[in-house]
Amino acid sequence: MDNKTWEERVRALEEEGLTRSDAQAVVDAEDQRKTDDTKKAGSKNRPDKLDVYVYALHGDTCGIAPHCESLGCASGFKSSDYVLSARFAYLQEAIDYCQQITGRGVHVRMVSKIVSSAPFIRKYAPAAKVCAA
Repeated sequence: MDNKTWEERVRALEEEGLTRSDAQAVVDAEDQRKTDDTKKAGSKNRPDKLDVYVYALHGDTCGIAPHCESLGCASGFKSSDYVLSARFAYLQEAIDYCQQITGRGVHVRMVSKIVSSAPFIRKYAPAAKVCAA
């Protein structure tokens, strides 16, 4: 059993080349999966697991961004933090959701732990707006 702290696990993933926020998302997903597995250990029914996580950029969703730090956002997040927005059982559902909210101008990061040994991470950015000159 691996007894590393959350921070040690994040740093180990950063050393493998993941960005800090991607590493945090992967560690959070692993922890959530362990919690879910522990809860369902005695159950004979195998419901779908919510193994696809979608994180939205706080700065795109907060009403006081980019002043979250200086004004003290009630959520405690900075405008550059990614915040858990939704969890899905199916990858296609998460992809559709990401495409919908990027259409509203929100930067999104999707982390899939369907294959727990190889997390799939994809970033979605809103389309660039072109101004007529």
